Amino acid sequence: HRPPAGKDGFLATNSLLAFVTLMVRAYVSEFGGDNSSFGIEASNLQALLSDSRHWDEWKAQLQPLWKYPTTLVIHGPQARVGAIDLESKFTEAAVGNLQVADYRNFAHGRHHWLAKRSHESAVVAFVSPTDEELALRTLDLIPSDVPQVRLKLPGSPDSVMLTSLIAALRITGWAGEARDLDPGRPGVPDFGRKLYHLPLTKLLGRTRLTSLDDMDAVAIERKAGLSVERLQQQGTLGRWVESLAAFRRKLMVARFAGILLDYDGTLVDTRNRYSPPMEEVAAELRRLASSGAQIGVATGRGVSVRRDLRQCMPPELWSRVLIGYYNGADIGLLSEDHVPNAMQIPCDEVSAAARALRDQPELAEIADQTDRPNQITLEARWPALESRLWDLAQQTLLVAGARNLTIVRSSHSVDIMAPNASKLNLYRRLQAGENQRPLLAIGDRGRWPGNDYELLRTPFALSVDELNVDSTTCWNLAPRGQRGVAATLIYLRALAVEANLLKFDLAVTQ
Repeated sequence: HRPPAGKDGFLATNSLLAFVTLMVRAYVSEFGGDNSSFGIEASNLQALLSDSRHWDEWKAQLQPLWKYPTTLVIHGPQARVGAIDLESKFTEAAVGNLQVADYRNFAHGRHHWLAKRSHESAVVAFVSPTDEELALRTLDLIPSDVPQVRLKLPGSPDSVMLTSLIAALRITGWAGEARDLDPGRPGVPDFGRKLYHLPLTKLLGRTRLTSLDDMDAVAIERKAGLSVERLQQQGTLGRWVESLAAFRRKLMVARFAGILLDYDGTLVDTRNRYSPPMEEVAAELRRLASSGAQIGVATGRGVSVRRDLRQCMPPELWSRVLIGYYNGADIGLLSEDHVPNAMQIPCDEVSAAARALRDQPELAEIADQTDRPNQITLEARWPALESRLWDLAQQTLLVAGARNLTIVRSSHSVDIMAPNASKLNLYRRLQAGENQRPLLAIGDRGRWPGNDYELLRTPFALSVDELNVDSTTCWNLAPRGQRGVAATLIYLRALAVEANLLKFDLAVTQ
């Protein structure tokens, strides 16, 4: 939807406010809140915006300050976004000299400006409920000959952040009006237009140091975890260049009987994991399956994957798709209704671990646990707790003595698997049916303890995200900035059919 205020001006105020509002709403929803709580915040903010007396009072309080050349804006953590934006607008529109400091930095040295230049400075303070005590004590210590205005920003931290941004927009307008400037149309000098349109020289420093093109450089940097400049300084860049070239040569000459793909984070974006693969990906899967290639899908999930894949694959192709449910513990064709096993009773190997995990009090608070015959799945209720979830699950299993189980991380969960569960089960099943011809494996969690670690250690493996340290396989060959499903789509489009087999065309990835 277009912002209700219409087209942006020079300072892009409408887009900025709309973007920040959407970000606040997303974070409120994701980290412990919900849309109803944001609705309350939005209603309070709307009431504040429509209160003309409130803004008239602020404008009148601030009016005397605009005769001073320098304005100091002091703020707390919640109002930081408004203070930073205010400095940006004052500078970009040449409204005036404005300095920004939070209360502690002001105390640690920024206050010295007032000691030497009090006669040409004024103070604007954003005061929110969480920092009101510190703010008032700080402001009371400023010499009385320095004019100051205290702007109280009511509400929750989320409300304060948005209110501070709106305040920045209003204050910029008032200051511009007092100084006979239009911040929305300040006029752009000729040299400014030339600066704006200066072309960027892509990777100038890199091309001077090495002869690598960007595709080589980004593939090596992802794999080695260091910049090519640093690798060159260490004297190891040549080894990585040779390893990448060897992998590409191997990939180009191979002819694959099929492909084996991870699901969440690879075929579907984690944010849309309850929907089928997007149409562009589904079209490529249909193309490859129609060519006679075998397609394997390895997932930590169960029947939901069968349901979603059936929505995007015609029934006549279901027999070409083999699914390894619950990380390869249960394998069946997309056409088979009785797979996966719908039992919820864990086998002997995981039952004790399931009890131990359920008895861990913190796990019970932060995660949902699902027990299946050969797998336990823990899903964090909030994404910020995923690392904590991993630590708790691993320690609980160690204390319980469940050392024969495998624990891995996916893009959305921690899975604890019985000894017989492995995505390699699906790999071996597919390869056995294709007379040992090579298979191409694609996943996103190739670094231990990712749930694609075993799969992406196979000879022909591509990652769309995390990589292991093996230089002979598990490379990410997607262009810079592409990851997840976008990278998967590039790989799928690079697969061409040749005599009922698949070959990988590297040129498509460039």
